[in-house]
Amino acid sequence: MAVKPDPSRSVVGVVVKFPELAYFLDEAEARGFTMPLTSTLHEFCDEGEKTFLDNMGHVTVSFWQELMERGTRGAHEC
Repeated sequence: MAVKPDPSRSVVGVVVKFPELAYFLDEAEARGFTMPLTSTLHEFCDEGEKTFLDNMGHVTVSFWQELMERGTRGAHEC
């Protein structure tokens, strides 16, 4: 299935790739730092569907989609 980028769902100038979060977390841990927000975001989105093309053309998880769709559903359960 070919996935095409949707320009209406992108933020110009902001490129944070989901797969890179694990590298940031590993490096922070190795240096004795904690990154609780990044860790929580990574854990939450790790279960997400890969529907977004990043700037290099790799299919990955969309932070925005996961937070708005799955996150909103979870908010109603609180």
